[in-house]
Amino acid sequence: MLKKESLLITDTGLSDLQRQLISQIFSLFSFAESLTKQEITFFTPAIQGGFITCSYHNKEQTIKEALIASRRNYPLWVSLLQTGGRVTGFQQGEGKGLASTIAFPVIDNGGQCIGGLSFSDIDVGPDVADDVLQAMRLLAETIYMVLVLPQNLDTSIYQPADFNDGILVCNEKGRILYANESAHRFADSIGMDRRLLGSSVHAGLLKISDLQEVLHKRQGREVEEFYGDLVVEQVLFPVRSSSLQRCIILLKDKTKLREKERELLVKNSVIKEIHHRVKNNLQTVAGLLRMEARRTHSEEAKLALKEGIQRIESMALVHEAVSHYEEEYVDIKIICEELFRLLQQGMMPNNSQIDFYYEGDSYLIASHRATYVSLVINEILTNAFEHAFLPGTSGRIRIQVKEESQRVRLTILDNGQGLPDDFSLASVSGLGLSIVKNLVQNELAGQLVFQKNPQDQGTQVSISFAKE
Repeated sequence: MLKKESLLITDTGLSDLQRQLISQIFSLFSFAESLTKQEITFFTPAIQGGFITCSYHNKEQTIKEALIASRRNYPLWVSLLQTGGRVTGFQQGEGKGLASTIAFPVIDNGGQCIGGLSFSDIDVGPDVADDVLQAMRLLAETIYMVLVLPQNLDTSIYQPADFNDGILVCNEKGRILYANESAHRFADSIGMDRRLLGSSVHAGLLKISDLQEVLHKRQGREVEEFYGDLVVEQVLFPVRSSSLQRCIILLKDKTKLREKERELLVKNSVIKEIHHRVKNNLQTVAGLLRMEARRTHSEEAKLALKEGIQRIESMALVHEAVSHYEEEYVDIKIICEELFRLLQQGMMPNNSQIDFYYEGDSYLIASHRATYVSLVINEILTNAFEHAFLPGTSGRIRIQVKEESQRVRLTILDNGQGLPDDFSLASVSGLGLSIVKNLVQNELAGQLVFQKNPQDQGTQVSISFAKE
């Protein structure tokens, strides 16, 4: 979509449909320049004379527009607009001296020439060898066809090529018409004949079996092939008109990337196994404490052991959740739901019904912080089960998670009996709330507020901590 102040809108007589065609060409400019290593310029007549030019600005990744007042230094462009056909030669660049130039017409759906696409290389002078010049122009012609003859509505594969990528252009029979220096290096690496031009892509060790299907369906394709330890990604781009068929093949060395991915996969598997074993060990400790709780006759000791078991299980829950993730992150929603389920099984008052609601989006939190958050939520939910609801009553607990620009806000609300009138967080002495205060303020560097629930007259606990 062109901006309202675009020169193509204000200084040309182009229609909306013609400008839409040009915008489609612009969407592939960075891909085109990365393959040709030439300066590609779209030009069209300006209303007041001269040209409006559009070229790709690589650093800013934008289309740069300019108004050229005089046509005197651009005879090839003038000739193209007069004849509507391709022109080649040497033409003065924008203050850069003569440049080898080949320009092709841009034709709208009505058959009208509305401008041209110019491929220029300032480093190629009149004394360049004919075979080099011919190869440059063949590649330019192929890229021109890609720009004006969209072969595939999905442009996601048209990503700029790297300077190390091999580039091949072949015809519909697979005969190689163009190969850059990197393509020759690939040929050396996989044991092919280095004389690629004129040979077939199907000959030797190059495994390209999708050429005909790509051309037939006019749909690009990505595939990886293995040559011993070398991993080569092949990206095939169809180039097909009514009279000519070609295919561009990018060869990308993915060996180091795949090695790193394998190393990361092994590392993740080891980490997941460690989390799984830690979870098992914590559950073993919790089991031993349960045995001890059944043996003791002291109600105070039983209560202390029960609370310790709950804290251990909340930590085990985080390790269990992380062991199922590819990365060391866990969804805070899973923590909330699983903790409520565990506490509901062990602490639900007789003949009571307490419902749970999670409100807000999912949020992934790093495992080391997830352990702190899990312990905090465990203590607050435990207090709600023990003190908010009387036996034989019903109620509800809601946990709200809101992701803000720089912080995460966690709010736990119940509709129970509410806080005592003389409640003060600064003066609490119980172990549970002391744990909550210490973890929120010191480990999460967050803020903790207890207050009455403004909606249900129960308790509202608000926790806010910074994102990592």
